[in-house]
Amino acid sequence: MSESEGLLELLQRPHLPAGFERWRVELRAGDQRPTDAAEWAGAMVLVEQGRLQVDCLAGGSRTFVEGDLLVLGWLPLRRLRNVGANDVRLLALRPLGRRPKHSLLRVVKAHRRTTCDDFEPVWRSLDT
Repeated sequence: MSESEGLLELLQRPHLPAGFERWRVELRAGDQRPTDAAEWAGAMVLVEQGRLQVDCLAGGSRTFVEGDLLVLGWLPLRRLRNVGANDVRLLALRPLGRRPKHSLLRVVKAHRRTTCDDFEPVWRSLDT
């Protein structure tokens, strides 16, 4: 089993430990989806499939691929775009009740990146 298959299996297991929530977002080829950092606060996001372009408010963007693990809540997000020929599938996981309140988001915003240009995934699969 490769590293990315092992991580995918762990995140996709049928039963999560108590206290976690998981959700998926899918984008068909050419689709885009407006978003912001608050939607992803406290979550780790795995690119399960496809090529995801993350566009930031300042105009910069980065593309991530299958197997990349992201923390989107730290970016000044504007939208997510599928820039590949296949569907993009994201799997997000965060502790229940860990989505910060709006007042905390204002504090976190002061430490958030101002651009997407130099953002790297938390973990990048070596076998993709």
